[in-house]
Amino acid sequence: MQGRQVWRWIQAGLLAAFILIGSACSMLKLDAFKESSDSGVSDSRTASREDAASSREDAASSRDDSALSREDGAQEMPVMVDTAEAEEGVLGDDLLSAYPWLTSLEDKDEKALRAILTHPLMRDPLPIPQTISEVLTYPSGRLAKMRSNEDRDEFVLAISHLPILQPYDEWGNTLIGDEVGRLIRERYARALLSLAMEPFPRPEDIYRDFIPPALPTESDPQRQIVSSDDYRQLPYRAVVHVEFVLDASGSMKDLINGRSKIEIAKEAVRNLVQELPPDVQVSLRAFGHKPAPDKTTSCQMSELLYPLSPYRSDAFQKALDQVTPNGWTSLAHSIRLAGDDLKPFSGDQYTNIVVIVSDGAETCGGDPIQEAEALKNSAIQPFFHLIGFDADAEGQKQLASIAQAVQGVYRDATDAESLKNELKPLQEWISGWEVWRQKAFEKAKAYRKEMVARIEAAQKEWDRAAERLQTNLAQLDHLAVDYDKVKRYGSATSYAENVLYNKYREGTFYARLKQMKPIYFQSLLVKLDEDFSDILREIDRTYEARNKTSQP
Repeated sequence: MQGRQVWRWIQAGLLAAFILIGSACSMLKLDAFKESSDSGVSDSRTASREDAASSREDAASSRDDSALSREDGAQEMPVMVDTAEAEEGVLGDDLLSAYPWLTSLEDKDEKALRAILTHPLMRDPLPIPQTISEVLTYPSGRLAKMRSNEDRDEFVLAISHLPILQPYDEWGNTLIGDEVGRLIRERYARALLSLAMEPFPRPEDIYRDFIPPALPTESDPQRQIVSSDDYRQLPYRAVVHVEFVLDASGSMKDLINGRSKIEIAKEAVRNLVQELPPDVQVSLRAFGHKPAPDKTTSCQMSELLYPLSPYRSDAFQKALDQVTPNGWTSLAHSIRLAGDDLKPFSGDQYTNIVVIVSDGAETCGGDPIQEAEALKNSAIQPFFHLIGFDADAEGQKQLASIAQAVQGVYRDATDAESLKNELKPLQEWISGWEVWRQKAFEKAKAYRKEMVARIEAAQKEWDRAAERLQTNLAQLDHLAVDYDKVKRYGSATSYAENVLYNKYREGTFYARLKQMKPIYFQSLLVKLDEDFSDILREIDRTYEARNKTSQP
């Protein structure tokens, strides 16, 4: 009895020992299993990274740029890998700093998002422009100026560069709230814009090879304006005096085409002075213009009918009305008196011109050549312009000799038209600065007109670029759906439409482009008007400075 009880005690002890030993072995096996599992996970992640890198290298070496079609009709993207994608999928310290939540994701999600966030098109695309300056400086995309209906292959090729964004492009992404979805949608929209962005007209494009017009040379304006060489060597000074010496001897009663020579001559002189600048001073002297009892009295008759002063039409016409052909040709005496008229205006600051219209030679015994030379060599230093109006041979010879002696100009005129033409170079030269000013204004106006035309053309190009961009963005977005880069609904494609290209939604980039246009181009027109005003002020400043520096 006692022996059996002892034996039972021995069996119970052995059973307890076996249980203890079994438990110890189980714990040892569990620890070994955990170590093996941890090592396996680490090796698996390392192998995954190595496999991913190997896959990228293989893909890079076998690029295929053509779009393929599945047998069942679904579209398949061509294999496209940029050389810039060498770092795709590498999770560096910078990426972890920016997106610390990556490490909280499952392995497959973390790996997929690494590839997306480090992809060249998604890594750091420029923000969508908000201002005119940002629009003008945003780089043009690879599809700029293309049309989706004409360059479809290029659009397919561009979309092939995008990584697959599904399912991380959803609105209510369940990974960690909406943060991942919001990030992917925004990067996707930016990527589309970087591909399709158009070059919008910049001020430097509008102003290219076109600068404000150079003003005419102020030092010698008559060289650009006078059609004849007669006056090109005459120094141009601000203060111009012109004395007309009009022959009213008896022969000026003769008719040309039914009109007396004196009437033709008076009309030509009147027309000339009317065209002169207002600051030019004129005078009128006539000889032989009144009846005289004898030749001696007539030869002394040379009268200053309009003293040197600015042109006043009524007073000048009244002086002309006093001229009627009656006496002899006292040419020498009148040249000497013309010197007296101009004597107060001696010096280099004045341009003095003596215009003589006569139909014959001296008949009062004087020496007009000698008188002209004496006057030319005086401080007055006049320039002589002589016209033989229907003059006889002797008159032509003498008048030409006077001009030659004083280095002046002699021309023949036979009728009203030729007389007008022979006086025209004189008018051109005297009006040199006035014409210079007028031509400068015309150039400035032409400049403004050209710039307005360029700005208007740029506005049309802005509209064309905006419409092209809107269409191309929509097409890229649709292709991204067709080729399974993004989901069709409730994903990045809806976001891109709402922020980029929806024509009927306020706040889209397309809507901002439309709003920017009038502001931008109005500022260009304001600048143009400021430039134009500056040019006009410079013209006036140059013109007025010429008068001030030349005044006595």
